[in-house]
Amino acid sequence: MSVVFLSPHPDDAVLSCGGEIWQLARQGISVRVVTIFAGDPDDEAAELPFARYQHRLWGFPPRPMALRRAEDVAACVQLGLRPEDVVHLPFLDAVYRRTPAGAAMYPSDEALFGDVHPDDAGLDEKIAEALVPLLGGATRIVAPAGVGHHVDHLLVRRAAEQVRQNGHEIVYYEELPYAETPEAYAHRPSLGLVETYVVLHEADMAAKVRAALYHHTQLPVLFGSDMRLNERLRAHAAQHAPPGAPYVERRWVP
Repeated sequence: MSVVFLSPHPDDAVLSCGGEIWQLARQGISVRVVTIFAGDPDDEAAELPFARYQHRLWGFPPRPMALRRAEDVAACVQLGLRPEDVVHLPFLDAVYRRTPAGAAMYPSDEALFGDVHPDDAGLDEKIAEALVPLLGGATRIVAPAGVGHHVDHLLVRRAAEQVRQNGHEIVYYEELPYAETPEAYAHRPSLGLVETYVVLHEADMAAKVRAALYHHTQLPVLFGSDMRLNERLRAHAAQHAPPGAPYVERRWVP
């Protein structure tokens, strides 16, 4: 058995699937985390106003994506993976993508959580092409459901659905912290899917929290503080747990 987790950005897989990754690694199952939008922007893209705004939230690191990749590797190693099991593709985060005329495709939060820009047409196909050689003999692909409607998450979901045609099983995960908001589920795939979950015990949950704390640039933006990250991840995981299970990570399967 081999499992590949698709992460739109460095942090999505750990925040949303860290407990399961930890469990699989401890069982000796082959796990790979592939992050799609992890490329370094050129100087012009890095100076787009919305990108500069994001960099300010991240503390203005001199090489923001290099730092985020390093955080991601450290977090995944904390979950029991080897550095070589963490793959970062060179596609640009939405905040860096530009139209042929040089304008920002996604200049605001409203655009980021709106519709995929027309100039991004075909990007999902390019992502799918890049994924094929990385999947190898994977028996299961764990992909974002698109909860929250972030354009990068939608593109990764579409790419996963294309590579599924090669015979891979696909499972969708809910993305945190977007999944904390009930209305975020309006855009997740639903047709023919059944909700299920991965049961997490205290050791699994603690490992997930420890790993998530390595994403230092994102904590102030997404959670406010280390303590709030711990509280919110645990609260969400406990909220949906059935009787007898302390925590869960929710999934959707065909």
